[in-house]
Amino acid sequence: MLGLASSAFATAALLSYSDYTDILLPTPNYTITIAPNSGLTSLIIQASAIVVVVPTSQTFTLLSHNNVTVSASGGTDATSTSCTGTTNTLVVPGDDAITYTLTPNTGVCSSGGAGGGGSSGGGGGGGATPAVPATPAVPGVTPAVPATPAVPASSTASSTGTNTYAMGAVTLKNGSKGEPVKELQRVLNKILNLGLAVDGKLGPKTIAVIKTWQKAHGLVADGLVGKLTKAKMNAEAVK
Repeated sequence: MLGLASSAFATAALLSYSDYTDILLPTPNYTITIAPNSGLTSLIIQASAIVVVVPTSQTFTLLSHNNVTVSASGGTDATSTSCTGTTNTLVVPGDDAITYTLTPNTGVCSSGGAGGGGSSGGGGGGGATPAVPATPAVPGVTPAVPATPAVPASSTASSTGTNTYAMGAVTLKNGSKGEPVKELQRVLNKILNLGLAVDGKLGPKTIAVIKTWQKAHGLVADGLVGKLTKAKMNAEAVK
């Protein structure tokens, strides 16, 4: 990983990250990580937040660790978050007209995905979520995390009326169309709260989000939605 000191940097040219890149925020001495395949045209590192502009053709992915979530201001209806273990993943879609301020804050990263704005799309809720005890602060590292109450189970059903999404047997990729793609869009809306239009058309922006999701879940980040990716998405959708 590469380390970046607190600074400001902006350019009209594309900044592309090919490796995990750490950014230290002096207040409260907390490190966040830019994921590979992220792109932006402006990055300002402040004391407790970063300010970014992501070009329309790119997505920007930020990882926050130790159960610390990240809030986004400036265009929150378009961002999405998901959790793996204690790592929070925030995906910012490209839009040259929006400047995002991304701020780590107190929160609990719960697996199963929790999104920014947008509709959750097809499918209902998930299984019961157990109560999470409070986490004490680590001085100079992470803030205290308050306890969260248990959430009762709710029913889960896709458009097919089952607990799984029927994405077909064929590998889905950029340019794929049809009912299996609609089911893919529904499951992405469920696990990432993307608010995708369920139109049965798979495009490059959604592929970029899929690659980030695959990387975070230990899969080959190739943007191809085959048997393993479908199974892991279905498993997360019904949690």
